[in-house]
Amino acid sequence: MLNQKILALKRENEECKEKLEEIGITKKEYKSDKDLFQIRKIALYRRILSYVQDKEFDKAIKECKKVLEINPQDKDAHFNLGFLYSLKKDFKRAVKEYKKVLAIDPHDKEVYYNLAIIYHQNLKDEKKARYYYEKFLKEIGK
Repeated sequence: MLNQKILALKRENEECKEKLEEIGITKKEYKSDKDLFQIRKIALYRRILSYVQDKEFDKAIKECKKVLEINPQDKDAHFNLGFLYSLKKDFKRAVKEYKKVLAIDPHDKEVYYNLAIIYHQNLKDEKKARYYYEKFLKEIGK
């Protein structure tokens, strides 16, 4: 399964190289596959933003998941998924994604704040809301 994903990404890289050359970006401007992944990630984020502006949240979620196929530890993709799930009122999934952000960066004050709001206003769990509010206040006090 992993080998299939690697092969698919390599094929996609080759397609990206061809497309970049078509639009005039030369090989000198990208030095490695990592550069290509970064270019692809930027393109995906632009598409995500466009979908969010059009309130097409399911499509935006699908694009965020593509970013995570490139890098499962992408903090921004997990944060954006948490935000998108919140917009869809799927708060349990939002919490799950925000907790993934904290596993990557345990000092992300925005995530603590968002979790506090979700637990307080939507999931009606005052104990967890208080916990995340306190974590948020601790982080902004640093």
